[in-house]
Amino acid sequence: MKSTIALLVFLFSVTANANEEFKLKFSDPTQIEFNVTDWEPISVEGTYDFYLAKNFISDNGMVKIHSLVDFHKIQENSNSTVMRYVKRIFSFGIIDCKNGVLYLLGDFFTNETNQVVYIQNHDFGEYRVELLTPNTPRNKAYIRVCGKDS
Repeated sequence: MKSTIALLVFLFSVTANANEEFKLKFSDPTQIEFNVTDWEPISVEGTYDFYLAKNFISDNGMVKIHSLVDFHKIQENSNSTVMRYVKRIFSFGIIDCKNGVLYLLGDFFTNETNQVVYIQNHDFGEYRVELLTPNTPRNKAYIRVCGKDS
């Protein structure tokens, strides 16, 4: 399992190094170094805060982004297994500004100490998220990244 995580982290860092945009920093293959100053708050919800990395790259209406969902502390009596083990989800993907769609490419799920507990990867087009629903965190991200209302 650790070798798989190390390989995925390596592949992600090589891809990120090919560009100049923000990239996640790792102190070891499974430990993300989190610095809140690298992130811009987009939305505060009842159970989580949503952020975008401050730097992103735009190319012909396609924008490479990194996002962060930071879950609030949960109640001790919560039955949510995921919420018990996951504090943050660091994601990366590409926003198609013309069509208002996010193509999610991968997620790093971390615990409270930013230790990676699960990695999820998607091929381009496999995981699409519509961004045009008004007054949602994803729509606020679309407006911020693409510079237009839905």
